[in-house]
Amino acid sequence: MVLGTAALIAHNWWIVIYPLGWMPSWNALISEAEATNQPHGGLLSGIDIAVGVAVLVALWLRRPAWAGRTGIAVWWWSVSWAFFGLLEGVFPLACSPSTDKVCEDAEWKFELAYHHYVHMGSGVLEYVAATFVAIAAWRTPSLGWLHRFGKTMSIALFVTYPFIGLTFFTHRLSTISEAAFFAMFSVINGAVIWYRPRTVPVSADSAH
Repeated sequence: MVLGTAALIAHNWWIVIYPLGWMPSWNALISEAEATNQPHGGLLSGIDIAVGVAVLVALWLRRPAWAGRTGIAVWWWSVSWAFFGLLEGVFPLACSPSTDKVCEDAEWKFELAYHHYVHMGSGVLEYVAATFVAIAAWRTPSLGWLHRFGKTMSIALFVTYPFIGLTFFTHRLSTISEAAFFAMFSVINGAVIWYRPRTVPVSADSAH
């Protein structure tokens, strides 16, 4: 659990790169700071890889506590979230489309390196997985406080999704909106790592 907590703190490296001036722009997505053409991109991608591996290890160590219990889907969605986050580090963006018009045009024409698009796809799946961590917890009343927390996080995510969509398409203040999701994803997945499931047999509803 300590390993997972430390990894999730490191997952929020955006807190550090703001004052260091490593962000391409306040209008860029946080992941654009680790693009291959950014001066500290390699370091940040490496952190993402290390975080993904650490969270996967932490979740795997917690697997015996979740195996055969109701709400196991919550654990699997959390594993998926960590895996797709790891892929984002392995396949970084090639450039910053939010701040570079040439990059944006090349992106839409599919002229960039393949890893750019793998990163984008992994990012979308990472958001989906983290969202379903919260939803799965919400749908499983037997999870107690994690169920209640999942409900709160699900509502918060659905309320904020339109804002990140707006910033993504307008290229305005994307950094700020994405930071909120980084924090929420860390919190809900941290809750999965720390939660101690009750010994309740898996039901057909909770397993899907």
